[in-house]
Amino acid sequence: MDTIKELRVENNLTQKELADKIGVTNKSIWAYETGYAIPPIETLIKLADVFNCSLDYLVGRENELGYILTDNSESTLTEDEKFLLYAYRKLEDKDKKVLNKLLIALIERD
Repeated sequence: MDTIKELRVENNLTQKELADKIGVTNKSIWAYETGYAIPPIETLIKLADVFNCSLDYLVGRENELGYILTDNSESTLTEDEKFLLYAYRKLEDKDKKVLNKLLIALIERD
């Protein structure tokens, strides 16, 4: 999994340091990075926590903006709409409420 190696390098971690953080051996990290082995879900969750990313991003199903990447679907959303949805999902609940009120006010302004 190229993503694991890329994230490890970006975070200035050795295979041993990453292994220690998630409770596996550095040989396991090597195996995951080279595709020799697939990490179990429990390990993927720990890796996502360490790198502060989604599981979908970690396994290559999502790009850096959080859009799910699929081969067989054409989205009906524009890029602006996708970004708004992504940004909205990143907000805390209290901020979503504020944004919802603002959007309602803008819509009712006419």
